[in-house]
Amino acid sequence: MKRKSYREPLWTRNFVLLLITAIFMYITTFMFIPTLPLFARNLGVTDPSVGGIIILVYTISCLASRAIWGDTADHRERKPVYLVGVIIMATAAPFFGLVSSLGGILIIRALQGIGFSASSTSGGAIAADLVPASRLTEGIGYYTLANTIGMALGPGLGLNMFQRGSWWLFGAGTLIGIISLVTGLSLNYERKQSSVKKVPLFLRPPHMLKQIPN
Repeated sequence: MKRKSYREPLWTRNFVLLLITAIFMYITTFMFIPTLPLFARNLGVTDPSVGGIIILVYTISCLASRAIWGDTADHRERKPVYLVGVIIMATAAPFFGLVSSLGGILIIRALQGIGFSASSTSGGAIAADLVPASRLTEGIGYYTLANTIGMALGPGLGLNMFQRGSWWLFGAGTLIGIISLVTGLSLNYERKQSSVKKVPLFLRPPHMLKQIPN
């Protein structure tokens, strides 16, 4: 009789919690992509390219801060960086209801981009810490599903809330962010010192690419 090979556990409590908090984190950011241009039009913005402008500002703020957050997560702790990002995204949402111009929308969305950069960058590193080395590809594959699920649910949820009223949208964004924060606070794990070397290239922030062993 052949002996069954031992497989290191993948679906640990911490990995499940990471997936849950990441899903809500992605929903928080994706629900504003189709709705902020509509909100801007309600404020009197008539430029047809307003949606592209909002996405551009969000993307630039994400990219500009990613290296900083990645370096902080590597030299300090990943979990606090992740939580700070979620807090920024959640607390910024209600302020959309206080603005009266496109400039205000862009400033708040840029802040959300900075928060998303912190959470998405450190979240990938946390996943690499939690996934067993023998199941790295499988585990990271499951983790990236959080992005897919958030992208699938976020826009539809955002539009549904916006149809009820702007404050429904902003309140839902805050509530979902709080759920992500509470779940993230429940994470309890030991960081693996070698995890930097095993993070897949597509999850590495720019500064980590310099650490690829020859």
